[in-house]
Amino acid sequence: MSDILAFGYQIDTFEYQFDTKGLGNFRLNSGEISRIIDILWMARVLEEFLQETLKKGGIKMSRMVKVMAIMVIVGGILNAQSGPSWLQMGNLLGAYEIFDILEIPNTNVVIAAGLVSDWSWHGGVWKSVDGGHTWTRKAYYGGLGFYNLQYDTLKNIIFALGDIRYFLIYSTNHGEQWHEIYYPYFIGDGAAMSSVLVNGKLYAGFYTWMNHRYYSPVLLRLDYSDPDTNNWYWELICQYPELQDTAGVFQLLYKDNKIFVFGEDKGGNGIRIYTYDISTLDKMAKPIGTVAEMAQYWKKRKEELADNKRPNGEIKGMQTFTPVELKK
Repeated sequence: MSDILAFGYQIDTFEYQFDTKGLGNFRLNSGEISRIIDILWMARVLEEFLQETLKKGGIKMSRMVKVMAIMVIVGGILNAQSGPSWLQMGNLLGAYEIFDILEIPNTNVVIAAGLVSDWSWHGGVWKSVDGGHTWTRKAYYGGLGFYNLQYDTLKNIIFALGDIRYFLIYSTNHGEQWHEIYYPYFIGDGAAMSSVLVNGKLYAGFYTWMNHRYYSPVLLRLDYSDPDTNNWYWELICQYPELQDTAGVFQLLYKDNKIFVFGEDKGGNGIRIYTYDISTLDKMAKPIGTVAEMAQYWKKRKEELADNKRPNGEIKGMQTFTPVELKK
């Protein structure tokens, strides 16, 4: 960007400022700021165009005149791009934050996932059957909210994942009813921070928390190809000891038959990105156990907690479910 145009913002007042040296300050509301960002590059192009044109014509023009010319053009673009105001389309009663929204194709059904505003730390899922005009809450679970919605259009299954203790939820009737799928036991009180669907398998990135300690973030896969839900099973894809354990795998992306895994470097040196071919992930996958077996484990753990007993880790038959020892 040239030294003529500068852009910044003021955190304390939530006001944005477009500063032109010599011309004073112009205040913008938050609705205009996105358009400003989109067209700032136009100002640079226009300035370079003016400079080149004037140079070729042998004409000298003061810096102030050039700035005035740019601002007139940019101002005209802003005015021309002003769109209609937002219309209120409904009220998600009880919602504090909405983290994800899913529209079911060829229907008027919209699903929203987030955090409930009752100050009791619960996640919620809301459903609209009229394109968002009215909403009904369909799921309510203890935790810090549902962060991700995934929809398998072929099998008509919706998954909702997030910081909900011990399980994700799924629906097979467009979000009308929801059912639990328990995580592998070593996730502990961790959370699914991100997810993606690929070829009938759900990939989820977690941070893990057990026995008052963080462990390495993990990438898991749920194979839900079997018609019997009890036979759906979890697989461990990879652990990431080099990632910040409190942040987990915070983003997954699927593109061109590859999955991209994003996480914060443990040493604070930026963001690490891992790229995998789907065929490579198939080779990396290690079986953990079926969802029925995971439910059995969590049932036993809850009973121990109810009896004020410290969970003893394994139950009979669970020894082989952790393919490798969790890393700190």
